[in-house]
Amino acid sequence: MASTKPILLVGCTPVIGHLSPILNIVRNLVGRGYEVHFVMATDFRKEVEDTGAIFHPFAGFCNFTLDGVSIEKRFPERKEIPAGPVRMAFDIGLLMMNPLPSQFWSLQLALDQITKKNPGRDIIGLTEGAFYGSVPSMLEAAGIRPKAWVGIGVIPMLLSSCDHPPFGPGLPPDSSPEGRERNKAMTKEVQWGILGEQNKKFHEILSMLKAKEITDPITDSIYKHSDRFLQMCIPSVEYPRSDAPSTIRFAGGIPKSPFGSAPNFSWWDKVTQNPSGRRIIFASQGTAAINYNDLLVPAIKAFKNRDDVMLIVALGIRGAVLPNTENAIPGTNTFVEEFIPYDQILPYCDVFVTNGGYGGFQHAIKNGVPLVMGGTTEDKPEVNARAEWAGVSINLKTDNPSVEQIEKAVDEILQNSKYKQRMGELKTEFESYDGIGIIEETILELAAK
Repeated sequence: MASTKPILLVGCTPVIGHLSPILNIVRNLVGRGYEVHFVMATDFRKEVEDTGAIFHPFAGFCNFTLDGVSIEKRFPERKEIPAGPVRMAFDIGLLMMNPLPSQFWSLQLALDQITKKNPGRDIIGLTEGAFYGSVPSMLEAAGIRPKAWVGIGVIPMLLSSCDHPPFGPGLPPDSSPEGRERNKAMTKEVQWGILGEQNKKFHEILSMLKAKEITDPITDSIYKHSDRFLQMCIPSVEYPRSDAPSTIRFAGGIPKSPFGSAPNFSWWDKVTQNPSGRRIIFASQGTAAINYNDLLVPAIKAFKNRDDVMLIVALGIRGAVLPNTENAIPGTNTFVEEFIPYDQILPYCDVFVTNGGYGGFQHAIKNGVPLVMGGTTEDKPEVNARAEWAGVSINLKTDNPSVEQIEKAVDEILQNSKYKQRMGELKTEFESYDGIGIIEETILELAAK
């Protein structure tokens, strides 16, 4: 008997921090019996196919991948641009605007193949929240359109609001009359000043593709024009928006990945059994920020040979090594590995020292571990600000904190129970959601219309 489930078509930004949670979602949906087609850069073919999805390659300009190393090899001019609004404008042009037409055509090629093979079968599109190649289809551009589009948010919400400043600098929300005036002025300056050229080009692309005319900036478009938008976090870690579209819902988050046997680390029993009762600190800079002198080296120096703590360090990249300097030499209480799955180590930890990636923040919530956060590039100021606002983190507001800053912040977390207590509340809130179940309910709801 033919399946009555709709076919799913997935599009995602080819950046590992965006892709990893989407792969987890896809793996779960394949496990629930869905036929999933995934349009992605050819460099990630294996990762896509390992989920059980059917791979469709990006076609044309958009077929590239970006990480902390390759972005400046492919676009060397980027490193000359200072961090801040100007670099954000460059990155939006690079990651969102320039690839948009070929992303749209890549989706069209996949849709053409799917519909020819499955005439009359419903197709639901799932688009990661920064994959703007799906927007022309939402706006009825010429070509094949899925029955509905579901946005999936795996980064902090970029949607502008009267209740908070524009995305980027990490400023807190303010819905007072004075705050709303400030928010309105700042948002106008960012969207139509700093990002004015990008948004002008966005509307030109939509016109070229014969899409419906809109006035929204690119960063608002997926939130406002998806049939549903599911933000993969709990409400307590995202700023409230009194003016948000009714189609936006919170889905809690992505479940922990299943694991088989315990890691084959010589020190693993010291962590899991912890006979000395030491407080356990986990430190990682994720997979994109690879200058270990920024965070990991000062963390190693801060806790070297302290007999009350154990420090576990994950470099985040296979084959990576620490700098060959005296400060980077681990103490007897420190264990360093290339890669450690967050959900395996965090259940044993008391503090997570990180540079502010959204994925790391979400893993900390799942496992109830308060944070010390650095990082001022990409979306890190916004991630760090949300964690601080939620009451579960100390925000160091710098890329390269000092040894003293790290040690003082970690000790504050260890000595002040309010951080652990608040993170426990967020963990309970996370556990009240069934993220994959909410995604599936949304798919079936839209397919039934």
